[in-house]
Amino acid sequence: HPHVLSLVRKLIDNRYAWPFLEKVDWRALGLTDYPWVVTRPMDLGTVERKLVDGLYREAEEVAGDVRLTFQNAKAFNKPDDQVHANAATLLTMFDKQWASLNLPTSTSVAASSGASQSKGAKGSSVIKKKPMFNKVVTVSDVGQLGGNARFYFVLHYIPDMHWTHLAPMRQEGVFPPAFKNGNANPHAGRPRWKLVPEGAAAELDVSAERCTIVRSVTVNKTQDADKEAWDVLWEEDEAAAERAAAAAAASAAKKKPKKPDV
Repeated sequence: HPHVLSLVRKLIDNRYAWPFLEKVDWRALGLTDYPWVVTRPMDLGTVERKLVDGLYREAEEVAGDVRLTFQNAKAFNKPDDQVHANAATLLTMFDKQWASLNLPTSTSVAASSGASQSKGAKGSSVIKKKPMFNKVVTVSDVGQLGGNARFYFVLHYIPDMHWTHLAPMRQEGVFPPAFKNGNANPHAGRPRWKLVPEGAAAELDVSAERCTIVRSVTVNKTQDADKEAWDVLWEEDEAAAERAAAAAAASAAKKKPKKPDV
């Protein structure tokens, strides 16, 4: 059912959805008790990917995973925590909008993955779209667009147009060895990335096709993007890719047959 995918993407684009867009990296966050409390992790990005890839058979399976995402967050976070509040708000909103769809029992969603990479009878392909809202990205040929930042933050994303509104980011020192509450900071010594203050640099409106999502971790876990700080893991991914390429080249060189001696 096409409205199921549309509803999931509406959740993803909601301003309160940022904690639920990807799997909780509990190791990086030092949340050692997380896997004991949350035994079935789920996130909205995974729900969307499963929908797009046709991995759900019935609509109720989708609803179950969406509810699981928010129930997990409520179970792990205390009632006075902002993440708990966001989860409660979005769960209520989802249940109301899901009920308004008035879907018959056992509604199939196997054909609702219209954004997946597929080929029609004439070989035309459909671009697989990724959830972009609240992501850190790099922008191709950014100088041509009047920008000069290394990383940008997706403030707004219009899925139907695959269009983004981006805020530039800048490095502001490094993360301290401990949080204010005295707990050790797993990001200590890493570059601390924040949004450039509004008006200090140009924001961009660009096609999402120009954007490449960069792996990053939100450290402050605040609803206000201006107060958030990110640990951007681009260098680690680039280094890993270079190591993999070097290993592949070395392996290929070893397998290359030697010329016989004349």
